[in-house]
Amino acid sequence: KLADVTVVALDKTGTLTTGELRVEKVESFPSGRESEVAQLAYSLDRLSTHPLARAVMRYGKQKGLTAIEFAHFESVTGQGVRGRCERGEYLLGRREWIASARGDQAVAQVPPTEAGFSEIWLSSRELLGHIVLRDDIRPQAQGVVDELKASGLRTIVLTGDRRATAEHLKSELHLDEVRAELKPEEKVAAIKLLSE
Repeated sequence: KLADVTVVALDKTGTLTTGELRVEKVESFPSGRESEVAQLAYSLDRLSTHPLARAVMRYGKQKGLTAIEFAHFESVTGQGVRGRCERGEYLLGRREWIASARGDQAVAQVPPTEAGFSEIWLSSRELLGHIVLRDDIRPQAQGVVDELKASGLRTIVLTGDRRATAEHLKSELHLDEVRAELKPEEKVAAIKLLSE
C-alpha cells in the first residue's frame, strides 16, 4: 500500500516540533494579576495531558506555585478545560473558545501572539489572561520534509494550532499545505477525505 501513497499528513506538536514547549510569558488583562493567571492555569493543567498543559506544569513547578483544588473539573475536547472552586468558575483553553464563552470584546482587543508561538487563555468573570509558549522545530524536520518531497509526496500539516503559527511552520519547512485550528475530529475527517 505504501507504493500508492501520494500524500503524507503530519501533526505539528511533537512531530515536526520538539513538543517540549516552554512558557515565554504570562500576561493578565489589565496587567498586575499575572501570578494569579499562572497559579490558576497550573492548577487546572494538573488535570490535563495536553502538550501545552505539560509545559504549564513544568513552569508551575519551577516557580514553586501552589495548586488550588477544584471541586468540579471538565475537559472540553478540542477547546480546553473548565473548573470550579470556591473562587468561581474558570476556563482554560483556546482563544476562540474563551472569547465565545465571555461574550465580550476583551479577548479580541488583545493582538494575536507572534507566529511560531502558541497561547493558552484563562478566563473567569473577573479575570482574563494568557500564557504564551514556544515550541521549537525539530532539527531533523527539514531533512524529513525534503526527503518526502523528493520522493514525489505532497506534505500537509494538520494542526490545532493557530493559522499564523501553522503558516510560519509552512514557510520554515517548505511544506505544501497547512490546515490550522482543527479539532481532533476535524483532523480525522481530513485524513478520510485525503484517503478518498
